[in-house]
Amino acid sequence: MDEVIQKVFDTLSKMEMITPVMAIKAIEMKHKLTNGSAGGYTHYGLEEIKLREAAQEQTITAAILQLAVFLPS
Repeated sequence: MDEVIQKVFDTLSKMEMITPVMAIKAIEMKHKLTNGSAGGYTHYGLEEIKLREAAQEQTITAAILQLAVFLPS
């Protein structure tokens, strides 16, 4: 199975253009194989969400720490 996938990848990477029909079929197949576990997001999209959430968490933590300085102990 891995060899077939690698050959498909090699073939696709040499193609000048991927048609919309091919793209839609790939999306549908990925959804079937993963049972929709990614919620429709790509790997890149999920990584981007993780990065943004981490940045947001760091910003909130920094703001709380700055406010903690002004609180009476």
